[in-house]
Amino acid sequence: MGSHRTPRGAMIVAGLLLLLLGLSPPASASAAADAYKYWGYYHSAGSTWEFSLKGADQYIPKDGSVEGWRYGLDVAGTRFPRTVPAFDTICAGTAPDADEKAVAVVIDYGTADEAENGDVPPQPRGECVEAAKNATGLQVLQEIAEATVDGFVLAIDGYPSQPPKATYPDVKIPSSEPTVELALADADADGTAAADSEITVTDDDDGFPWAIVSIGAIALLLGAAALVMARRRA
Repeated sequence: MGSHRTPRGAMIVAGLLLLLLGLSPPASASAAADAYKYWGYYHSAGSTWEFSLKGADQYIPKDGSVEGWRYGLDVAGTRFPRTVPAFDTICAGTAPDADEKAVAVVIDYGTADEAENGDVPPQPRGECVEAAKNATGLQVLQEIAEATVDGFVLAIDGYPSQPPKATYPDVKIPSSEPTVELALADADADGTAAADSEITVTDDDDGFPWAIVSIGAIALLLGAAALVMARRRA
C-alpha cells in the first residue's frame, strides 16, 4: 500500500465523519441502508471488537494483542468477526524472541448467504503470528494468509474470488450473529505458526471501480481510514 496522501480527500471524509457520528444507529438495532462488501479490519478490546481507525499498513499491533478480519456486507464498521478469542486461546505456549512479538489473528470469511459467484466461505480461523516488533497489521496478516492488495485488501486466501457489486441498496445488517468456532492452526515445534504465505499485490485495470467503491465504503465506515484509502501504489 503506497505512501501517497490526498489531503483534500482526507478533509472531505473527515467532514463525513462528523455527519456519520450523528446519524449512525445504535449497535443493537438493524438498519437498512446502502451497504458494501469488503474486508473489515478490527482490533480486540477485551470481549468486543473495535473497527480500526488506521489502515492495516499503518497500524502496528502490540505484543499480546488480537487482530480481526471480517468479510461481508457492512455500513458503519460493525460487522465484526463472529468470535472474540483471548490471546492465549490462539497463542498458547508461544514465546517470541526478544526482537519479536506475538499477535493472535482471527480471519472470518463471512456467511454463505452473502457469498457470490459460487464462492463457499472457508471456516473462520485463528492463528498465532510471530513477527518483528514494528510489523504492521498488514505484515502480520501476510505471515499467515495470501492477501490480494490494490491499495487496500481485496481478498484473503482468494476470497472473494471475484469483485462484489459496487453497492447493495437497502440491505439489513444483522445487529447480532451467533458465535462461531475457529479452526486453529497447528504450530511448529518452536511455537511458530506453520503457514507463511506471501502477499499478492495487483493493479489490474479490469474496468471495475475498486478504488471508488472502497473509498466510499471507508467514508461510510466513520471516515476514520481516510488517510489510508486515499493512497495508492505508484
